[in-house]
Amino acid sequence: MPSEFKHHPVHGYRSRQIGADPRYLNNRVDEETATFRDVEIALNREPLTKRLDAHLSARFSSLSRNYFQNLIADGEVLVNGQPSKSNYRLKCGDIITLQVPELPERIIASEPIPLDIIYEDEHLIVINKQPGIICHPGRGNLGGTLANALVHHMLGGAENTVDLNPGIVHRLDRNTTGVMVAAKAPYAHIHLSRQFAGRNTRKEYLALVRGAPKEERGRINLPLGFHPEQRELMTCRSDGIDMRTAETEYEVKERFKGFTLLVARLLTGRTHQIRVHLQAIGLPIVGDPGYGNYLDGRPEDRAGDPPAVAAFPRQALHAWRLRIMHPIKKEAVEFTAPLPADFAALLDSLRS
Repeated sequence: MPSEFKHHPVHGYRSRQIGADPRYLNNRVDEETATFRDVEIALNREPLTKRLDAHLSARFSSLSRNYFQNLIADGEVLVNGQPSKSNYRLKCGDIITLQVPELPERIIASEPIPLDIIYEDEHLIVINKQPGIICHPGRGNLGGTLANALVHHMLGGAENTVDLNPGIVHRLDRNTTGVMVAAKAPYAHIHLSRQFAGRNTRKEYLALVRGAPKEERGRINLPLGFHPEQRELMTCRSDGIDMRTAETEYEVKERFKGFTLLVARLLTGRTHQIRVHLQAIGLPIVGDPGYGNYLDGRPEDRAGDPPAVAAFPRQALHAWRLRIMHPIKKEAVEFTAPLPADFAALLDSLRS
C-alpha cells in the first residue's frame, strides 16, 4: 500500500442492491448484490495523484475511473465530510470517505503460455516478453496474461489453488516486447518494488521512429497526464489531467532514410512515457496505434513507406536492457533481451 494512504474501515459492512446499474458494469461488480465496506483514506502527505477521481481509480485498480466519477456525482464520496467533485485537487491532510464493493478473492489461473526465460533463480525470473500479451489480469482480460503464464511455470503446470500471485513489479504494454523481471518470493517482491518506485533501476529501450533528430542525443522533460478526451491515452498537452513530471533520455543508435533507431532511457516510469514523449517531439514510433501521429495530430502518411515499415503491425518498441540490484545477492545484475524476429527483420529491410 502506498505510504501516502492510511486506510481503515470505519463502519463495518453492509449490503446494497446494485442490479444492472450501468455504472458498475465491467468493474467486476457484476453480481445481483454486493457487499460494500466503508473506507476512510487520510492523506498524511501530498498525494502523487491529486485529482480525486484519478486518485481513487489508482487506489482501487479493479474499479474504473468512470465508476468513481459517477459515485462522486451521486454525492457518495466525501472529502473532509463534504460532497466533492471529480476534479477536486487533493492535498495533504484531506480525508476521503466512501464505500467500495468487496470483490471476491482472485486466484490467477495456471495457463500453459510459453515463456522466453532469460534468467531464473529461486528469488526472481527474467523473461523476454513476446508481443500481443498483457502483463496482469484486469478488466476484460482475466486470462491469457503473463501472470497466468508465470503461475503455470512456477507451479510446474499444476492448477493454482493457493492464490499464488507472481510479483510483477513493472509492466510493458501489450505489444511492447523485451526484458521484464518478476519476483518469485515475498521478500524479493518488496525489494524489487522499492527499486522501481525509487528509480534505482536502469531501463533502456530500442525504438524505431519516423523522422530524424538533429542531435545525436537529447533529453525530453515534459509532464505526462491523462488525455482529456481519450481515457486510454496519455498526453503532454497542457490540458492533460493529473499531469506529472516525466523525463526520457535518448540517443541515436542507427540512422536510415526517413527513420531512426533510438536508444531511449527512462528516468521516470510513467504510463506510455516513451511513446508519448517521442510523439511530442515529432518522432512517433513506427506502427504505434495510439501515438503514431505527428505533433500536429496528422495521421502517419505511409504512402511512401518501404513495404516492411507499412506492414509492421505494432509499435516498434523493445525493452532492450534492464539493470537491477539482485534482492538477495545485493549486487547489480544486468539483463539484455534480443530483438524479436519481426523487429530485427524490419531493421534489416531498412539497411538493404
